[in-house]
Amino acid sequence: MIATLTQLEPREALSQETLYQELDVVQEICFFQKGAVDLGYEINKKKMYKLRLKKNLVLGAFYTTFDRRAMYTVKASQDCSGFQIRWLKWNKVLSSFPEISKTIKRKILEDFYRNVNRPMKLQRKRDVDIYLQNNKGRYSKDLCKDVEKQSNDYFELLTQIFSGGKDRLFDEEQQLKDELQDTLNTYK
Repeated sequence: MIATLTQLEPREALSQETLYQELDVVQEICFFQKGAVDLGYEINKKKMYKLRLKKNLVLGAFYTTFDRRAMYTVKASQDCSGFQIRWLKWNKVLSSFPEISKTIKRKILEDFYRNVNRPMKLQRKRDVDIYLQNNKGRYSKDLCKDVEKQSNDYFELLTQIFSGGKDRLFDEEQQLKDELQDTLNTYK
């Protein structure tokens, strides 16, 4: 893992700087030791920031590791400082240590869905419901489709990590799957 440390570059973000927008391709993983960031989304062309993460942050790990586009907008709410590793270097590190990379990928996946995606999806659903109540009949038919811009591939990713998906899923993971599927079904 010393290979990872040798690939790190200094990274700073000024307060109110947008690190990435929804659907951007994320090219680096940021490890911020100081500062705070806000995560948000857009509903009917209005940006809403709903989750604040503070110090010792890891941003972009899910998107970079699993080659996914950003699901949320990330903006620095305070000056942030730390390090980053670029996509190409990160993938070289993962491919150099295949056994350790399984554990790393699983941890990244669990962390993202538990600490970011789950609370953000719940809040987005609440905001859409409030918007629909306040604008009875005056909303775009595509609004509900836009709420879920990315399909639920959580368990598809777990299958990729654990070669064939033969590993037993924990009860909490099953609960996450059920909640994510309910959210998807709500907006179909």
